[in-house]
Amino acid sequence: MDQFKPKRSQQRAWNRYASELEVIVRNAAFDPDHYALYSRYISSRHPDGEAATALALPRLLAILQP
Repeated sequence: MDQFKPKRSQQRAWNRYASELEVIVRNAAFDPDHYALYSRYISSRHPDGEAATALALPRLLAILQP
């Protein structure tokens, strides 16, 4: 994180929307609500993509294992 330097467009977006955003830093963990949001996004935007396959959830859970 210390090395991140936002690009110009990212800085403009941050400046424009910062008052509406909340940043929460926490350890990676499975959250059913977050997965439901992700699943709706994948289904609507990338229905035929690799992430939409039946393997997406097991792969995601494997990544989140400590």
